[in-house]
Amino acid sequence: MNRVAKVGIVLGGYVAAFVVAGVAEHIRWLNTQGPDSQASGGMYAAGDAFLWAAVFFLVALVPTGFWLYFLRAFPRFWARAPRAAVTFAVTGPVAVVVVALASLHPWGLSPGVVLTFLALMRMFLAVAAVAFDGLFALLSPTRSARRSFALAGAVEAVVVTLGILRGYGVIRLH
Repeated sequence: MNRVAKVGIVLGGYVAAFVVAGVAEHIRWLNTQGPDSQASGGMYAAGDAFLWAAVFFLVALVPTGFWLYFLRAFPRFWARAPRAAVTFAVTGPVAVVVVALASLHPWGLSPGVVLTFLALMRMFLAVAAVAFDGLFALLSPTRSARRSFALAGAVEAVVVTLGILRGYGVIRLH
């Protein structure tokens, strides 16, 4: 298979993921019209955005798998990508600490609010990172790359777990 066909498969998969996520969000929107959604429009919009992102990332695992399979022949990619994954994973526990500090000492109106927001967004990305790190570990051609991606995925799983436990009130810092 030539490079153009490979690129077409991967890009077509991402376009399909984009469309499927849009359709899922639209179906939800059609089924949530009423006084509740009118009264809480912002909350419903946030739910729509989270649904879209979740469906997109889930469906995007397929073209990403093809992309990684096609990249198996490029050793420089597999030498650098695991380092990038581990570096990104390290930011997850930092985000957890920032959110914990913000809950102990509210920032008020300051740059700390922006930092806390960015930390929360980073924690949300951990959910997708677990799946993608797992996929990368599964398709990595070398043992060291598999180990690095597995380590990054484990760190991301801890971040997700801490976020869930904190969200449900199991972990309280006050």
